[in-house]
Formats: sequence, C-alpha cells, structure tokens
Amino acid sequence: MGKSQRVKGATGEREVLGLLGEILQRKFERNITQSRYGGADCIDMGRIKLEVKRQERLAIKDWWEQAQRQAKDGVPVLAYRQSRKPWTFVLDCADVCLLEARGNLIHMDIETFCLLVKKMKFLET
Repeated sequence: MGKSQRVKGATGEREVLGLLGEILQRKFERNITQSRYGGADCIDMGRIKLEVKRQERLAIKDWWEQAQRQAKDGVPVLAYRQSRKPWTFVLDCADVCLLEARGNLIHMDIETFCLLVKKMKFLET
C-alpha cells in the first residue's frame, strides 16, 4: 500500500471517528498499531470492532470478511464512504437481535448507527 493510500485511510478513520464522537459524545482513538499487530481501526469502542474504508471502488464483501476476522469476539462493523457520499455502516442482523441466522447485513447511515449503538449498549464492555 502506497503512502497516499495510507494517508487517505487514516484521514477516513479520523473523519468517521470524529463524527461518531460528536454524535455519541465520546472520544474515540485510532488504533495506530493496526498495521503491525492487526485488529480493528478504533480502540475504546466496547464490543464494536470497527473497520473503516474510504475508497471509490466498493468491495463490501471483502471488507466485511476483513471486519469479521478482526472482530474476534466483538461485534464487527464496517463503515465505508466514497467521495461526495455519506458514511454507510454495515453490521449483521444477528448482532442486533433482528434475525438468528448470520449473513444478513444491514446498511445504515451514521445517525441510525449511533441510535442503534446507544439502544444496544454496544459501547459498554
């Protein structure tokens, strides 16, 4: 991965964490050791293991698989955005008790995601 791609990724992570922090009234930090040790893109999000993608070409299936691998025992969440479009959040219906079977993904905007986080108490450890 080139330097410009890493910078764009880090900028995307800061952007989405800033927006989430404003809405949820919490401070979230990037996981700056993720490239070396793996793991989610953000620390201090309780059970949520966030994977952030800021790319023009969508690869949701691949990104979702990455989010699942990195989540381990947490709740995988994918946040992605293309230029001039809003952030979209993806999580599995089973993680919000809507369906028992895994593999049914929900796509939602940031406000809906934050409401769900509050309702499901995902930030509590």
